[in-house]
Amino acid sequence: MVDSVGLHSGLDSSPVNMHQPGQPAGRHRRGPLTLANAFATFATDGRYCAPIALVDVTDAAGAKLPAQAADCHDAVKPDVARGVNSVLQDVLKKGSGVWINPKVQDKLPTAAKTGTSNNNGSTWVVGYTTGMVTASFFGDALEGQKRAGQNVTINGTFYPSLDGYMIAGPQWANYMLKVAPLYPAAPFAPPPASMIGPNPNPKP
Repeated sequence: MVDSVGLHSGLDSSPVNMHQPGQPAGRHRRGPLTLANAFATFATDGRYCAPIALVDVTDAAGAKLPAQAADCHDAVKPDVARGVNSVLQDVLKKGSGVWINPKVQDKLPTAAKTGTSNNNGSTWVVGYTTGMVTASFFGDALEGQKRAGQNVTINGTFYPSLDGYMIAGPQWANYMLKVAPLYPAAPFAPPPASMIGPNPNPKP
């Protein structure tokens, strides 16, 4: 699934080494566009589309010029994508995302995941509606995780240790509240009941 949703190293675009247990959780650097695009695959019921920069080009006379063509394919089964969406909606209801203010989930059907490196030097929130995904980062982008996010004062507030919900979270939420309503924001389709509760017909 990691390969299917386009996750790769942010340093050299090499595949994620799944033999290292911390890799799926972001042990090594990922680019914001890479993360946002991976989460977009879940938002679209498992359909992956490679990122493009130009959707439409119009010249001064109003004529349409060739732009980049979409490159999309079914990457994840819809039921699996819907299961991921269900879990990531819960992140905002009863996980670490519940501490993010303002509460985007009170205005729009939203799913998200927070992320924090071991030394708190890199913090993230990647969240989405059915029509838009945003990746929000707070940390030291140039030094990677060399500078710890512990016992730091930022804008006059002291933080014993930074977490994704603290600064990256409000950045993400404030942006989403302004921009996400411009795009579709339908309720997420639910996953199969067997995926989120006891199997009513367990096999022996």
